[in-house]
Amino acid sequence: MVNMKKLISGALVVLIGLMSFSVAFAAPTGSTPNGYFTVEESITDITVVHGTSVSGTIEIVNLVGDTGDATFTIATTTALPTGATVTYLDDTGTALTGTNTNEILVADDSTEVVTFTITVALNTAPITSQAFTFDIANDIGSDAVSLPMTITVPSDDSRVITEESLSDSIVRSDATTTNSVTLTATVQNTGNENVVVSQTLGSLANAVTENTYFDLNDLILNWNNEKNLSVSGATITLPTTGTNSNTITPGNSQEFIITIPTALTDKYGVYTSTLSLMDDVATSISRDTAPVSVEIADSNNVETITINEGSYGDILDESNDDSKTYPGDNMLIEDIRIHNDVGEDLENIVVTVIIYNSGDGSEAVDEYEFDDFNLRDGKKEYLNYEFQLPFDITEDTYVISYLVEAEGEDTGTQYSNRAYDTFDVEQDSRHLVIEEFTTGSYCPGDVAVEFKVKIANVGTSDISQNDEIKVSLTSKGFSLDETINYDTKLRSESSKIFTFNVDIPADASGSNLMEISVAHDSDKDASDDGSSLSQSYVLSDNCIPVSGASGTDVKGTMSGVLTSTGNVDESTSYALLVYNTGSSSATYTIEVSGVSGWGTSLVEPTTDIVVASGEFSTFYVHLTPSESASESNSAVITLKSGSEIIDTNTLTMNVEKSSSSTYTNALLGSTFAELGESEDLITLLSLAIILLVSFGTVYAALQGTGTPTKKNRKTKKERK
Repeated sequence: MVNMKKLISGALVVLIGLMSFSVAFAAPTGSTPNGYFTVEESITDITVVHGTSVSGTIEIVNLVGDTGDATFTIATTTALPTGATVTYLDDTGTALTGTNTNEILVADDSTEVVTFTITVALNTAPITSQAFTFDIANDIGSDAVSLPMTITVPSDDSRVITEESLSDSIVRSDATTTNSVTLTATVQNTGNENVVVSQTLGSLANAVTENTYFDLNDLILNWNNEKNLSVSGATITLPTTGTNSNTITPGNSQEFIITIPTALTDKYGVYTSTLSLMDDVATSISRDTAPVSVEIADSNNVETITINEGSYGDILDESNDDSKTYPGDNMLIEDIRIHNDVGEDLENIVVTVIIYNSGDGSEAVDEYEFDDFNLRDGKKEYLNYEFQLPFDITEDTYVISYLVEAEGEDTGTQYSNRAYDTFDVEQDSRHLVIEEFTTGSYCPGDVAVEFKVKIANVGTSDISQNDEIKVSLTSKGFSLDETINYDTKLRSESSKIFTFNVDIPADASGSNLMEISVAHDSDKDASDDGSSLSQSYVLSDNCIPVSGASGTDVKGTMSGVLTSTGNVDESTSYALLVYNTGSSSATYTIEVSGVSGWGTSLVEPTTDIVVASGEFSTFYVHLTPSESASESNSAVITLKSGSEIIDTNTLTMNVEKSSSSTYTNALLGSTFAELGESEDLITLLSLAIILLVSFGTVYAALQGTGTPTKKNRKTKKERK
């Protein structure tokens, strides 16, 4: 009996222990009379920027037991702040629904994960750690679980200028009219706190109440960056109609009118700058920017006559060895379009093109003016402009300025309009180009003909003496292939002339292609623009084949130094040789032509020259240039026997500026040759006169006040 009691007592202990074990291992988070469930969230403190969303998860485990499945409901009984909403999705991405909304069925001994997403509307006011709860209940019992949460919406003081760009076009001020630039900028408050805009350009008028301001630097002229449109005296005002305030609440916007005065001295052109919307921190930064463009035009400016509107006027680099534009390149502006839409026919239309260095406004290429023309109403005209960039042009951005001016045929009204375009010029560190290739006029059989090649270093650095330069000249027609090596430093933006002496074959005829190239040892890009040139060389049309006179064997050649330098009204002598290459004695006549336009000539001896076979004879040609002579002049000498032309050659006369001896001759009306033994005395007298005149000139200059000289307008260029 005692043993039975002990057995029953032991069984009770085991049963109580099992019950205690069951209670100990049940989830304590929530309970119902019929079982238990657990709830766990992935995040409790939520930060959401206005206009965005943040998501988290709630995990529900059903431990009800024998009673089976349970339906759980999720709610926020402590409401979210204004502007915030929440949605729930199951693990398939389906929104929770049901009689009580936000319900989810969880099977016995199963787990379901609910994704919640909290969205804060745009411009919702800032919130700091505001509390709310997720309340989870089920349909089995009355117990529920509350999950404490917090939500924070950070402060955002962002604001923007709504316009992508601001622009205005006005007529420049004249003596009686003052015009101003008017720009309308709209500020939108894209944050969630008030924006208060200062109405003082460049600063806060009231640092206590204002938190943003406009900043605008002086506007820079497009074709001369050294000129600007000053913003000194600019004002900022609110519109005069409607409801306006410089305090902008979140999500709203306000217009501001910026007025900039112009002056008589402001140049025509397009001025640009950047308008910035600044904040009020110690080191102010820009919150947003918008480009600003202002065009100042002349009083005849109209939009109904256009030049290069849209995509017209293609700028082409015809030196297309590569994709870059270099000094010396040949350029073409193709299809410059003028459109007459003014309502009447136009006459005396003048189109002017000027190319400026944008950095300092200097003219990179001489102004070009097209011949005037007429244009009927509604019609278009297309023009092309070819030009070569100077070899000393520097790397920069260049502005093409187009101006069209016209007169109404019926009304006489003056019309004009302007347009602008840009292109960039680049410079390599070392870049050789062929600046010029010159030849004279020669005939078959001529000896030591001079072909001159002028090269330039248009790069930014010198080419050292260790970086040997090679200038090559080839011609298949002349069986020519020569190279001149140059091992002396060639400085940046400097030039050098190389002379090739070429023997023209006796059987040469027609046109012959000459190919010139230049390179240096360390040249990594032998195809640089301008480093090669092909040019046709055409023989003189005055050349007559020599076959002898009347069946006789009369032959001969002329030779000697064919180039000399002289002064105006001074005689320069050329000593030349006649060589009789025939088999018998010959009588020659020397004739000079091509001089009458720039000077006079004299041949000595004045009589015919008789030369034995195989012998030489000397003769002289005296050339005297006149005031009409250019820097380089030529004369043709012809060797004849009877009426037959035996040989021809060309003399070159280079004319220098007047020397002191020329000035002496001018003073005395005589030449030194005529004065003979008195030459030294006359020279001293001349120098004395020069000193006396110079002293008088200086004295007169010191006694008077200088007057500015008028700059001559460049002559109109012929259209290329």
